[in-house]
Parts: sequence; structure tokens; C-alpha cells
Amino acid sequence: MTDSDTSTATEGSPTGTAAAAATVSFAYSTAEDRIIGVLGQGEAVARVMLTRRLVRQTMARLAQLLERSSPMAGRAPAAMRADVVQIEHQSAVAQLATRRGEAAVQALNAAARRTPALLVTQVNLTPSPPGFLLMLGGAGGQSVTLRLQWRDLHRLLGALRQQARKAEWDLADAVPWLAPPSEPPSANS
Repeated sequence: MTDSDTSTATEGSPTGTAAAAATVSFAYSTAEDRIIGVLGQGEAVARVMLTRRLVRQTMARLAQLLERSSPMAGRAPAAMRADVVQIEHQSAVAQLATRRGEAAVQALNAAARRTPALLVTQVNLTPSPPGFLLMLGGAGGQSVTLRLQWRDLHRLLGALRQQARKAEWDLADAVPWLAPPSEPPSANS
């Protein structure tokens, strides 16, 4: 396991520009007790810091959007929708593991070191066909916006979840269908 998780979007770009891949890399900072993100799209690179509260809210919002936007889950019986979304999530995260490039992460991180970190106070995620716009806002009206595709939302959720687990933030309840099944009661109970 690496110290950072990276997602590279196959499509997407800021509004009004040619398609450019979005790259998102996360790592947990013990000193800051924050998840540090490095975001890039095209030539633009930004560094952000996410608090536990904001990560919980973002994970919950991502999960809701994924549940509502999944065509397969929409066709599944209500009792099985969470299972369908979980399977789609596992597939997207598995693809993330095969697309990670250490050289790309290092280049992104080096570029971000020259940029002051934005303490994120607001996250907006809105549908913007053919994908979604993720806007991370901070003090003074500063913001970072990425265009992401549906699968990228799964990858973003997976990367946030992994870093929250490293931070021991116990955010499993933010996305119930991500939580591992509870263990059966022991014979001694």
C-alpha cells in the first residue's frame, strides 16, 4: 500500500476547455490531522486540505450521488440497490489500482509544493453532463474545480475512504454500503 492514492480521469475538463485528464492524489498528514489532496487538470495544479468533518460529508454526498446515478442500481429491486452500487464501486476501485503511476504522482506533488494549500470549507458536487463538477471552496472565495466522470466519483470515494482509514477516523457510517459486513455473533455470546 502506498502513502497516496491517485485517480486519473479518462475524460473531463474545466468548463469551456478541451478534454484534459483530472488527477487526484491523497495522503494523510499526521501533523495536520488532515487529508492532503493534490488535484490537477490540464496545466492547473492545486493542493487542498480536508478536515474529518468535510471528508465525512463528501463521502456521504458521493455515495448518494452514485446511488442515484447508477443505471444498474436503478433497475435493481430496492433491497439489492446498495449491493449493486457496492459491486460497481469495487470494480472502479480495482481499475484505479491498475492505473496508478508513481511518476505522475511525483510530478503532481512536485508541482503542488509550489502552491499554497487551500483549507477546504465547502464541497459542491453537481451533475454537468456528460459528467460532474467537483468544486472545493475555501476562505476568501478561493476554489478548485474539476470535471469528473461517473467512475471517477467511485475512485474519489475509494481514495478518501482509504485515507480516512489510515487516519483512524472511523467514518464507516458515512457510507453504509462500504462498511464490511458485521461479524456473526460468537458461539460464546
